[in-house]
Amino acid sequence: MTGAIRVVSCSRSAEAVETVIDNIRHRRHVLALVSKTNSALDAEATALLESARDADLPRAGFVLHTSGSTGRPRSMCVSTDQLADYAASVGDIYGIRDSDVIAINNHVEADYFLEESAIAAHYGLSYTVVPEDLSPADEQFTDLIGEQNVSVLILPLGAWRLWNDELEYADRRVPECLRVLVVGGEKLMDSDLDALLRRTHAGQLLVNAYGPTETTVATHFDRISRTSRSAQYSIGHPRPGVACRVVATPRSSELFGPGVGELLIGGPVVVDGYLWDEPATADKFEVDASGTRWFRTGDAVRKEPDGSYAFFGRLDRVFKDRGWLFDAAEVEARLRKDLGNDYLVVVGLTDADRRRCLDVTYDRGHPPTEQPTTFSLKPAHHIALRWLPATGLKRTPGAKVIVGADADSSTRREWAE
Repeated sequence: MTGAIRVVSCSRSAEAVETVIDNIRHRRHVLALVSKTNSALDAEATALLESARDADLPRAGFVLHTSGSTGRPRSMCVSTDQLADYAASVGDIYGIRDSDVIAINNHVEADYFLEESAIAAHYGLSYTVVPEDLSPADEQFTDLIGEQNVSVLILPLGAWRLWNDELEYADRRVPECLRVLVVGGEKLMDSDLDALLRRTHAGQLLVNAYGPTETTVATHFDRISRTSRSAQYSIGHPRPGVACRVVATPRSSELFGPGVGELLIGGPVVVDGYLWDEPATADKFEVDASGTRWFRTGDAVRKEPDGSYAFFGRLDRVFKDRGWLFDAAEVEARLRKDLGNDYLVVVGLTDADRRRCLDVTYDRGHPPTEQPTTFSLKPAHHIALRWLPATGLKRTPGAKVIVGADADSSTRREWAE
C-alpha cells in the first residue's frame, strides 16, 4: 500500500489526535507529523516534506522525525501495520483492559504520541488529550490524571522527572486510578527508580520501555521490581516480532568488558530507512542474506541468562538530555570556541542534585566559574554545566578530549580519543 504525503503541523490538539487515530484504524494515507518542540528543526523538516509532498512511500503510515546527534531531521515512515502490530504486542505487557483510559500527551516526541494513539485505536480505549499548555511540571497535570480517571500513562523519562519534581514539592503521590505508568527514552538512574517507588502505590505497574524511533517506538520492556534491584540497568525482554543480536566490538570490550556488545534490532519492526537520505540509511541499516532488515542502535548491552538485556550506555560519543541527542565532539567544539581551552574533557551526563547535568572537566587552569552555568547548543535547548576538578584522568599523547557515555558517579569510565 502506498500513499502521498500530507504535511500536518501537529500541535497535538484533540482534532489532530482524532485524525491520527482514524488513520491508524483505517490504514489511510501517509500523514507527516511535524512536531512543535523546535522551530528550527520544524522549518527544515517541513521544507523537506513539502518538497516531497507528491512522493509515494512504500507503506502507508506516518512520517516522523528524529533529530539524531546533529539536530538535522532524519525522516522515516512508520507504517500503520507496524503500529497496529506494536499495539497488539504491548497489550499483554501492560495488561490492557477494555475499561482503561489512556492519556495522549502533548509534550512528548512524535513516536510516543503515535504509541498512545495506536494503543487507543487498536483496543478502542477511551482517551483523554492533555492540553497543549499543560506540562507535567504543573500541579494541574496530577489533577487531570485523577479527574479523567487515567489508568495508562506513557511518559519520556524527562517528563517523569518534571512530574516527580512537582509531586515532591506538593508532597503528593500519583493518583491511585493510574494502573500502568511507563517511562523510557533515557537511561534510568538510581534517583529515578527511587522516585518511582516513592511516589507510586504498591499495586501500580511500573514499566521501563526501550527502543529507537527507527524500530517502531519501543522494542524492550522491563517491569520494575519493588523488592529488588539489579546491579546493572535492565531494559527487559524484547516484545514479539523483535529480533536481537549483540555484536561485540573492540570498543565495547574496552569500555564495558567481555560479553557486552552493540545491540542490533531486526525484523518487521524496523523501518525501511531514512527517507531521501541514502548515506545515513547505509550507515545505520543493513539487510542480511535472509532478507531481514537490521538497525544498529549504537547502544551497549549484554544478554542475560534469562533472555533479558542489561543496558550499559552508548558506544559512540552521543549522549541524551531531555530527549535530545548530542554528539560530545559537537559539545567539545562549541565549548572550546566559547571558552578557549584546548584541554577540556567532556565526560557525559550525571544525575547530580536530581538535575541532568553535563560534566565538563578541565585538564589545567580554572573554569570561568565554579557555579553551574547554562550552555546553549541547539535552538530552544540548553544544557546545564557543572565544573569538576580534573584528576586521575586517563590520557594518551596528543589526546584532548575524553568522553564517557551515560556516566554517573558510580559507573563512569573515561577513555582517550
